[in-house]
Amino acid sequence: MSHIDDVKMRLSDLFLRDCGNLDAQTESLIRDDVRRLLSKYLRLESFSLTFSPDGNDVCLQVKAGGRRV
Repeated sequence: MSHIDDVKMRLSDLFLRDCGNLDAQTESLIRDDVRRLLSKYLRLESFSLTFSPDGNDVCLQVKAGGRRV
């Protein structure tokens, strides 16, 4: 399984657990989980994650900068 598929699976588990509601607590959980996952592969120097609800979907835009571990 690729790293991208792993992230998708973990995010879908979070959304299923919270019944698709995107409140502040869910956003925080997702942000922390994505940051922790990226920290396995990068020594993060910058990180941002924005949420864009789009009907029933939520788009995530992740920007991360750093050096490979």
